[in-house]
Amino acid sequence: MGAIGRIVVLFTVVIMFAFMALVAVNPYMEAMMEEGLKSMFSTSGWTTTDWLGYSHLALVMMVAFNIVIALVFGFIGIYVGSRLRKPSRS
Repeated sequence: MGAIGRIVVLFTVVIMFAFMALVAVNPYMEAMMEEGLKSMFSTSGWTTTDWLGYSHLALVMMVAFNIVIALVFGFIGIYVGSRLRKPSRS
């Protein structure tokens, strides 16, 4: 069980860095986040600090969501994979 946990945690770290790399190289990410924030909230009175804080919060929430999804699918995949293996005769 400990090995399964280590594999899933390493898988999650890889997924997190892959997502952060995709966000870093996407030139439209900032515009997409700004458009999303404008559609969700009334942003007419926001200061620069508000924009910075909420855009970083949105990015952190997206990364956290991806980490949770990676953990869930990682555990499900490893469990199903362990069940597909035929039992060895001893």
